[in-house]
Amino acid sequence: MIESLRAAGRLGDLNFQNIPNRKEVEDEFTALPFDPSASSYVPLTWRTVGIAYNVAILDETPRTWSDLFTPISPDR
Repeated sequence: MIESLRAAGRLGDLNFQNIPNRKEVEDEFTALPFDPSASSYVPLTWRTVGIAYNVAILDETPRTWSDLFTPISPDR
């Protein structure tokens, strides 16, 4: 999509002064083949994870990874 928008003259460069968290984006997600100059693209999400748990088994809402992976009893 970025390539076709750029070819049609409908895509400009981003002003990264307005996107301060851009510096937090890992290098592997910049200068991608569809935007080699990394000037028109900022990733929105990356490897999002949803966690579900059984409320009938856990008495409290898990707050940490440890809460999810610590056995409740020896057989669980």
